[in-house]
Amino acid sequence: KLVLPDKTEIDAGPSVPIYPGVSEDYGENILEEHYQHFQAELLWLIGDAWALSRVYDLAKQDRIRLVLQPPVDFMEPFPQYLLDRLATAFKVVPWVQDGYDRLAKAGLKNLADPIPLGINTALWKPRDLTKFPETMRDLGFGLDTFNISIVAANQMGRKAWEQTFRAIRVIREQRPDILMRLYIHTMINVSDGWDMTALLNHYGIADITNQPEPYSMSTGQFSEYQIMLIHALADVVVNAGLEGFGHSTIQAQAVGTPVIGLNAAATPELVKSGILVPVYSDLLTPALLHKVEPHPMHIADALIKIRETPRKEFAKGVQFVKERFDWPIVFEKWRKLFREVDADLERRCMKTVRYPPRPSERAAEIAKQE
Repeated sequence: KLVLPDKTEIDAGPSVPIYPGVSEDYGENILEEHYQHFQAELLWLIGDAWALSRVYDLAKQDRIRLVLQPPVDFMEPFPQYLLDRLATAFKVVPWVQDGYDRLAKAGLKNLADPIPLGINTALWKPRDLTKFPETMRDLGFGLDTFNISIVAANQMGRKAWEQTFRAIRVIREQRPDILMRLYIHTMINVSDGWDMTALLNHYGIADITNQPEPYSMSTGQFSEYQIMLIHALADVVVNAGLEGFGHSTIQAQAVGTPVIGLNAAATPELVKSGILVPVYSDLLTPALLHKVEPHPMHIADALIKIRETPRKEFAKGVQFVKERFDWPIVFEKWRKLFREVDADLERRCMKTVRYPPRPSERAAEIAKQE
């Protein structure tokens, strides 16, 4: 209850505490505050390993214990600073075998078995597009058009936006008989990404493209069911950038939609129904990460091939995803890992963050006997 200065009590109803994230107001030190507040045994981080820095110093000083699941969405050689950061973790959990193999080859010793992202296959399953006329209209799709979806972050140099838009323009110029429609589910204009409206106009495909309303996109007003339909009602999903996993890649196949992906990093392990396009060029980012990109013509060729192939030929992806990425399967992998980590912490007498540390059960039992 909320107590006012005059001692009046007001029933404020249920409340949810909001814990600040890593921002310019708090910095990474807030992670240690959260860690101590919850009396945590581990800090589990999922995300880019290069994006943080202070947290690895805390781990090196044994002030927190990290379980990291970073995407390996870059190619060799790995920068030494990144390997040094990963080495501070209690466990590094790659998303796919490719990430495990390449990190192991680079000399990392604290690797756990790969654990992928998951998907609810009870929701993500093939749909009859004729039963969703309003959603088809909202996406700009038609029953007689070749419908393309892209669900990806607005990032330069990683998501192959420019190459994909060029590929679509090439098809419009060379194959005017193919009536295409494009839906892009992304932030339209961000400080470190493309001005999507300008890019679409630059390549002359704005007239066939639908975009989400910016306010709805920025405030997260799209449900998982809606995102599922964006994949299920398309004829193809393009996710041709360099990926450490690529959630959209398995989401598309779960609903029976073929996907176009890049033949590098994680994607070859994830594509059962679709086409892999080859690497064409590479670049080095300011973070010293090596990225690779496809050629627009390879994406164009893949789009045409998928258009000319019956959708039923891509049906194997549904079972492929269900057998490997359904949430119960992924959950069991995490439960197995955390049980092993818990036992390891107990064995090392490290299973606490309280000061001073409490003894392990075995040590306490020996103390009682003595």
